[in-house]
Amino acid sequence: MYIYKVNNKVIAFGILKALGIVTAVLLMLLFLYKIQALLLYIGIASVISLIGRPLILFLRKKIKIKNTVATIITLLMVLGAFGLFLYIFT
Repeated sequence: MYIYKVNNKVIAFGILKALGIVTAVLLMLLFLYKIQALLLYIGIASVISLIGRPLILFLRKKIKIKNTVATIITLLMVLGAFGLFLYIFT
């Protein structure tokens, strides 16, 4: 069985490694805090995309509409639903 010898150099390296990891995590959290508005917009766009994609596929495959027209119809329907939602609850 191999016994690992601990000396000052190994201890110092371990402390520096731990400080580096903590610093990296803190910098990552600061970065995410700074771009939280952007992350919110990306999240909203993802949800709208997930809602609209099945409608676009339906319009393309079942009704045989071109992709551009299907996308425009889907965007108008999503915006209309959003506007109706705002009209009802405000």
